[in-house]
Amino acid sequence: MWVGIILAVVLVIINIVLACMKHINIVNSGLFGLIVGILLWNKTEIHLAFICIIGLAVLGLTLWLQQGKVGFWLISPPMSVMWGAFPASIIYSFTEDKIWLYVVWVAAFLLNMGLHLAAKGS
Repeated sequence: MWVGIILAVVLVIINIVLACMKHINIVNSGLFGLIVGILLWNKTEIHLAFICIIGLAVLGLTLWLQQGKVGFWLISPPMSVMWGAFPASIIYSFTEDKIWLYVVWVAAFLLNMGLHLAAKGS
């Protein structure tokens, strides 16, 4: 349990630091590629080298998609929901209060979407 909490905190800190430097799209694309790679590794018999190539391809594809308006709106909101889930789940694990869960989730989502829009505008 603590490993998950520590990992969530580290990922949120990395996301915030890199987002402030206008690299949120790279972080989100890399995270998406990593998630795809982990799922493929756990659920299939594909060789790890091919999984790495697939993960890098997913990273490149999501970066490319985020350059356009449609791709930006297809990728940024779900990623912001996911990033909002990290601090919300940490808060919920300590408070077990659903009101705080949703308040933190919405606030983190809005912050993350703002960072996405700022990165897109620069």
